[in-house]
Amino acid sequence: MGSSATNWSGYVAAPIEALAAASPEYEVYVPRPNSPDLVLYRGRRVAVKPDDIGLLRSRGIERVYLMERDLPAFQRQLRDEMLAPGADVEPVQRAAAALFLARSSLQDAFASPKCEKLITASKALAEDITEHLADESLRVPELLGLVEHDYQTYTHACNVSVYSLLLARRLGIVEKVELEEIAAGGLLHDLGKRKVPAKLLNKHGPLTEEEWAVVCRHPGDGYRELVGRPDISWGMLMMVYQHHERADGSGYPAAILSDEIHPWARICAVADVFDALTSERPYRRPLPIREVCRTLRKQSESWFDPDIVDCLCAEMEEAPCV
Repeated sequence: MGSSATNWSGYVAAPIEALAAASPEYEVYVPRPNSPDLVLYRGRRVAVKPDDIGLLRSRGIERVYLMERDLPAFQRQLRDEMLAPGADVEPVQRAAAALFLARSSLQDAFASPKCEKLITASKALAEDITEHLADESLRVPELLGLVEHDYQTYTHACNVSVYSLLLARRLGIVEKVELEEIAAGGLLHDLGKRKVPAKLLNKHGPLTEEEWAVVCRHPGDGYRELVGRPDISWGMLMMVYQHHERADGSGYPAAILSDEIHPWARICAVADVFDALTSERPYRRPLPIREVCRTLRKQSESWFDPDIVDCLCAEMEEAPCV
């Protein structure tokens, strides 16, 4: 199979569906069975074959790894080969490419001290996400196989954007501009968390009262960074500000009731909690989808919009092994 690499820190994970764009110039690595190592799967001069995706999946492999130094060129190739107009690419492969680009671009944007970079990136990425993930032929089990579940802030933002877009389409929102704004609102919903210390976001134990107060400031912080901008719609702004509000008034930051919560914020709230519960956290393993849906349905009695919860769970429970 080739050489191995024991340090994963210099590598970037990509969905196997993006392999269609991996040219011979890239070294593609996969996990070695029963080992912590990565092993070379395709060298720079060995072309990736069309049946590689099925072969890897049959071995239980869902992610491949690229060297970080190859990332910029790989991103360009995804745009040129996978997302170009008229490209002969399966919907799931286009979706994989769009999500990979969104995650990697958002990682840089969230790390930037300038809010403008994140806003600009989110708006551009929302167009890609809407174009390539709103495809009716893309099935939910395929979508679940593409999202990451590590709960990094940028990964969570991408997932919430995708789930919010899926919900919006299923709930009857069809206007392209609205769908793009909802996708962008999902990407930006945790904008204010850039001001929350990482040690609080990743804390293993329960937060103290003082720490919880710091975390609870993030919707307001995000709102203040965006309010008044002509390129941010009211619905997007409310996704940022109201995604932790609850129907019975027990949410934050304003403790408003259900009829005061913007419809897009209600969508974002369900998507946000679904992703949080199905993702790996520092203090627990991800929960099974069926268990998450039971929890959401129970909480919809007082916290969430029942129609949105039913819509999401009806979609997600189609997936195998839920």
